[in-house]
Amino acid sequence: MGRLAFPGRGQPRRVQRARGAAVRLPRAVGRRALGGRTRPQARRRRLEPHQKDDGGAPPGARAGEGDGSDRGLVKEKLLRAIDQGREREAELEAFVVDEPANPDGRWNAKDHLAHLSWWRWRSAQTLDAMRTGSELPPPVPDDDGVQNAIIYDQVKDRPAADVQADAAESWTALRKAVEASSAEDLAKPHPRQPESQVWEAVPGAIGHAGTHIWSWHLDLGDENRAMTAARWASDVEGSFFTKPEQLAESRYNLACVYARLGKPDEALPLLRQSFEAKPELMAWARKDRDLDLIREALAPILL
Repeated sequence: MGRLAFPGRGQPRRVQRARGAAVRLPRAVGRRALGGRTRPQARRRRLEPHQKDDGGAPPGARAGEGDGSDRGLVKEKLLRAIDQGREREAELEAFVVDEPANPDGRWNAKDHLAHLSWWRWRSAQTLDAMRTGSELPPPVPDDDGVQNAIIYDQVKDRPAADVQADAAESWTALRKAVEASSAEDLAKPHPRQPESQVWEAVPGAIGHAGTHIWSWHLDLGDENRAMTAARWASDVEGSFFTKPEQLAESRYNLACVYARLGKPDEALPLLRQSFEAKPELMAWARKDRDLDLIREALAPILL
C-alpha cells in the first residue's frame, strides 16, 4: 500500500490493516519529517511551498526574494492544512470504541488513532525544540517495524476516551507549535534531515493521517470514502511540494488505491511518474500486494 507520510529513509513502512495481514507502505515525507532517521539524497526545499505564494520570485529563489513576498502566508497555509487534517481524521475517530486488542496484532480504529497521535506529538515537540532550543525528541529505531511495535504495545490497551482526547490534544499541540514559530524558525534545517526544512513536519503529519484514513475505509469496503480521502491526502502534499521526486511516493500511494479497486488505467500513469522520479520504488512495487489486481498490466513497466 502507499506510504505513510511519516518516517522514512525512502523505504517502505509497515502499517497494520484492520482486517487481513499487515502491509508495508512506502512513504513520501518519511520519518525525517517527524524527527526520525535521515534519508539520503533529499533536496532542500525553500520555505515557500508553492511559487505562487511568493509572487514574482524566480525559480529557486530563497524565502522572501519575490516582489511583495509575504512569508506569513506559509504559516497560514500550514495552519489551514492542520485544521483540514483534524477535520478529516474525524472519519477515523468515528470508529473508535473500547474493544480488546486483537490477539493476532491487527490494528483496530483505536490503534490507528493512537499511532497517529504518537507521531503527531513528536512533530509538535520537534518544532518546539527548534524554536526554543530545548531538547529534541529521542531518536527512534532505524527499523520502522520495531518502532511501530513499541507504539502499539504502549497504546493497545488504552481506553477509547483517552485515545480520542490525546488525538485532539496532539492536533492542538501541532497547531500551537506552528503558531509560535516565526518564518525563520520554520525555515531552519530539520535536525534529523538537514537537507530539508523543519516546516515539512506539518504536511508530513497530515499526509500520514490521510494514508491511515483511506486505508481504513478500503478495509471496510467503503470505496467512495477511501478514494475521497486518498485524493485529499495527495492534494495536501501537492500543495506543498512540486518537484517530481518530492511527489513520487504520494503518487505511488494514490496508484495503490486505484490498484486495489482494480483500475489499472488510473493507476499505471501514476506509477510511471513515481518510477521515473524515484526508480527505487520499482523494487517495492514488485512485491507490493496492493498492486496484485493490476499485476499483469504492470509487468511491462517493471521490466
